[in-house]
Amino acid sequence: MVYNINYKKPSAMPQIIHIFLYGGPSELAGNLTNISQINANSQNLYPASLDPENVDNDITTNKFWGQAGGDIMESLLADKYMSIYRTINRVKDDSKAHGRSVTQNLVGNLDLFNPGIATTLAAIFEMYNPFGKSIDELVLPFVSLEGESTVFNFGNLVIPQVMRPMTLDANFKNPYERAKNWYVDSSDDETNNNKLDRLAQSVSAKYKKKYGKINEAFAKRSELEEFIASRFNSDSVDADLPIDPLTGEPIQYPSSNFGNRLKSAVSLAIGNPDTMFISLGSGGLGGWDDHSDALNDYPSRMNGLMASLLVACRHMELKSADNIVIKSKAKARAALEMIVGLARIDGHISEEERRVLARIAASLGITGKAFEQAYLAGVQRADEIRRRKGGA
Repeated sequence: MVYNINYKKPSAMPQIIHIFLYGGPSELAGNLTNISQINANSQNLYPASLDPENVDNDITTNKFWGQAGGDIMESLLADKYMSIYRTINRVKDDSKAHGRSVTQNLVGNLDLFNPGIATTLAAIFEMYNPFGKSIDELVLPFVSLEGESTVFNFGNLVIPQVMRPMTLDANFKNPYERAKNWYVDSSDDETNNNKLDRLAQSVSAKYKKKYGKINEAFAKRSELEEFIASRFNSDSVDADLPIDPLTGEPIQYPSSNFGNRLKSAVSLAIGNPDTMFISLGSGGLGGWDDHSDALNDYPSRMNGLMASLLVACRHMELKSADNIVIKSKAKARAALEMIVGLARIDGHISEEERRVLARIAASLGITGKAFEQAYLAGVQRADEIRRRKGGA
């Protein structure tokens, strides 16, 4: 049941891209606050790089695992792109079973039969309708890029058809597109689509009162086919990627299963304000538990995940507020520090590189003492990363 709440519409409706790491998610990458206790109770010891007592460890300032995406997480925190919410031990129903824990996380409740988080959100939207138009007019408000998911379980809630999830893939394969209509007319598919629509309208019109919803569904199918085909095919998504003024090139997502799907999710959220919830999971996001192969496979997988998230944050930044890239001096300084860190990562910044950095800083409005402070901070960030990775 969704109870009445003291709801107040926000000035801007938030859009959610829900990324869930299936497989009994390990906290190693994001929470090494208790690694000493974990190590003391582990059958096999963790490496010295994860030992807080080791001065050359790979534990970051906020207790992330540096090479397992931790260094990128520190950048996301510094640039105000990310917040940390760490888990606590449960007193009630403290199950360690993967399936039970995963389901409870996706329904947001200890009761496994509760509605999924997305469905509860949909029910609240239906109750309070913050969109300024009829719920039936929404286009793709709930989308899954992972197929079926417990996050969309209905439980005891009944929500309108339009609020139920639509499954797409990273290439926006169109679920509304008709194919193989040769039995109507082999000459061309466009003519076939028109013929089928007219046939449906003609037959259904005789039973308009009885089958009104079916008539509406045929009209909606055509509308959504055009919407997806024209605005969210892979070519149009790539063409709409913003230019990063720091490089002069379009932003580039990692070429991976997750990178491609995150690019699609962000592009959909930016291009379609009606989309409120997009679910990502599976397909590269399973098996995140800490087994014996974790030290070999876990760091690179988590680093790839965080690298994709960093690009996604940059994508959203460049596309917001009329494409104004740097919206404050704080963001400008954070960007400059990151560039300095990249230049320093090999252990040295040449005079020519420093002059280039000074020109970039000037273009961001950072000069004099402010430049020297940002430059020093970037150098220190790079040196800290190199120290933890065993650099000179």
